[in-house]
Amino acid sequence: GIERVIDAIAHELDLDPLAVRRRNFYPHHTANAHGVTPYGQTVEDCVLQDIVDQLADDAEYAKRRT
Repeated sequence: GIERVIDAIAHELDLDPLAVRRRNFYPHHTANAHGVTPYGQTVEDCVLQDIVDQLADDAEYAKRRT
């Protein structure tokens, strides 16, 4: 699936897979920018960055990557 593709891209570019995923998020709701879905829908209140940051902290992601 797409998650394997993202992992392969991260490996090829020598980047952390989470960093690649973050680059594909819609803009944060405080960024004064709105993302647009492939279907033309405006994304105005994206908080995905906050959720992923909390999950990475809770899971000790950085520690597990070393």
